[in-house]
Amino acid sequence: MIFRTYNQTLTQASKTMAAGILMLGLMLIGLGVLVAAFPKVFAYVVAGVLVAAGLGIAATALKIFLMHRRLTRKDSGQDDMRSPNIQVRPPDAF
Repeated sequence: MIFRTYNQTLTQASKTMAAGILMLGLMLIGLGVLVAAFPKVFAYVVAGVLVAAGLGIAATALKIFLMHRRLTRKDSGQDDMRSPNIQVRPPDAF
């Protein structure tokens, strides 16, 4: 019997969260590029902050996706742990 500390619901939740974080990061990068395309007095500063935040959020989402991929790959392969073979012998008669 193998005991796992996670289940399919948690795996799906982390995958959905990673997708949402990735979308937020990509939207921030896009907003930063748009601000840089239409410069004003401090637009480059704001664009830099938005692009940096977007890159950080996208990197976090990619880490979650890679962790999810590693966990699902481990599940699909053979288990490293094997069940012990327990033998019960009847008590010796005197």
